[in-house]
Amino acid sequence: THTQRERTLISMAASGNNSSAVKQKMEQLILKAEVGLDCEHKLKFYCRSVALLAQQADVYFAEKKYEDAFVLYFRLSDLVLQKFPQHPEYKTTDLKPSKALALRGLERAEECKKHLKVKFAQQAEAEERERQRAESQRRVAEEKQQQQQEAEEEEEEE
Repeated sequence: THTQRERTLISMAASGNNSSAVKQKMEQLILKAEVGLDCEHKLKFYCRSVALLAQQADVYFAEKKYEDAFVLYFRLSDLVLQKFPQHPEYKTTDLKPSKALALRGLERAEECKKHLKVKFAQQAEAEERERQRAESQRRVAEEKQQQQQEAEEEEEEE
């Protein structure tokens, strides 16, 4: 029921980076964005919620809070494009405004993702440098301890 463009945008937003750390963090954000749909509530209620999510996501985006913006953009898009079709009122409710927000949200989510991939890659590099530094310090400490032990053994032999 989705247009080709909608399917393309959904797959773009869900795809990860080659780096496993970056991919894992993006997957965590997508999981954080997931939300259910209660068919007991009117679909118009959800349409209003989508509009509010879009407004808040725009605020986060303007403030360069890309993680928060990504979560909200992805959440509203997922609601409209994936969850709304499951609602009994789907075919009788005017969803043009919500669908427009969802498509715009996916485009914005993709922009956020570009920023986040850079951020997460930088974090992964910093963590790796810190791991290597700690490993180097550990080796130096072991070498000093070994030298000290050898010096003590030499003194005992004399």
